[in-house]
Amino acid sequence: RKLLLSSTVEMRALIVLLCLVGVAVSVFTPFTRDEQFLATRQHQPHTDKHLRSIDESTVDDNNNFLEAFIIPHSHDDPGWIITIDQYYIQQVQWILYSTTRQLLDNPKRKFTQVEQSYFRRWWKELSPSQKEDIKTVINRGQLEFNLGGMVMNDEAATTFYEEINQMTDGAWFIQREFGTNYRPKSAWHIDPFGHSASTALLWKQMGFPGFVLNRIPQWLKLQKRGDKQLEFIWRPSSKSFPGNSSDILIHVLDTWYSSPPECAFNQNDGWTGIWVQEDPDIF
Repeated sequence: RKLLLSSTVEMRALIVLLCLVGVAVSVFTPFTRDEQFLATRQHQPHTDKHLRSIDESTVDDNNNFLEAFIIPHSHDDPGWIITIDQYYIQQVQWILYSTTRQLLDNPKRKFTQVEQSYFRRWWKELSPSQKEDIKTVINRGQLEFNLGGMVMNDEAATTFYEEINQMTDGAWFIQREFGTNYRPKSAWHIDPFGHSASTALLWKQMGFPGFVLNRIPQWLKLQKRGDKQLEFIWRPSSKSFPGNSSDILIHVLDTWYSSPPECAFNQNDGWTGIWVQEDPDIF
């Protein structure tokens, strides 16, 4: 599907990330080098205030357009306002059941699962036949794993051991159940509050070629968006690792992972705030 946008500056593609909590809009731009330490502890509210509107009025005289990619993916906090058990029972298990059912019904559909803490728990509850169905959609390339850790870990208060340990737990589960051919191909931290060079370096050493970020300082995001530099090469260590051996491709979400007004649902106007509850005995 084509999405018409202004192309007065060179932009290679537009990616629209469809989250379970909304849609984040992001733009691929030409590579630049950036060794700046990205760190912020400011929590940006889930609003549309900074979102850029997209409409046909921005099309230039030559009717140029960018190609949009829609990537459905999970974003399930392992504990936030309620506990990890409450999230799983009330929401996450139903997301997984309904999503995988849709994948089986239509081979053209795809989904990316991030948090292995939830997926591993759900996997243990499945029957042998249900597990075979999940392996079917994985083998067909419809269901893939992103990051592969138990969580998207914090990058400020965690130690190296904690980051490596939680990634190892998730990666070992994927390898044991599905094999080495289905290891995650991208690192993914769209909600940790800030990003450190140490974590970027760890992900590079783990073999990730790219790392998707979101929560960088708002002033920096606006500056990079204006300069078309939301995609760049980060060199987290120029002393301990020679040359470009620590370089990792960074892509920063253009706006947020929430729904833009063009796709209003969930926390925006399209959602009532009432979850579907088919079985009253669950709660």
